[in-house]
Amino acid sequence: MKSTIWMDTALSESTREALNTAWILDADSSVKLLYGRQIGAEIGYNPRKPGRPSHTLHTLLNRQCSPGA
Repeated sequence: MKSTIWMDTALSESTREALNTAWILDADSSVKLLYGRQIGAEIGYNPRKPGRPSHTLHTLLNRQCSPGA
């Protein structure tokens, strides 16, 4: 137990400000249909053409909320 005390202290110090600040994380995933044999293409969720290779693009937006917004 003694060896984890420093880790618990460091974790709470590093997250305290983020937990006390209002913020929004917006995550968006888009499927990009691919044709031919492109590097990184995988068969996965593809609503337009099931079974076709595609890339999934992930976009993250982090915004700090200001008072009164």
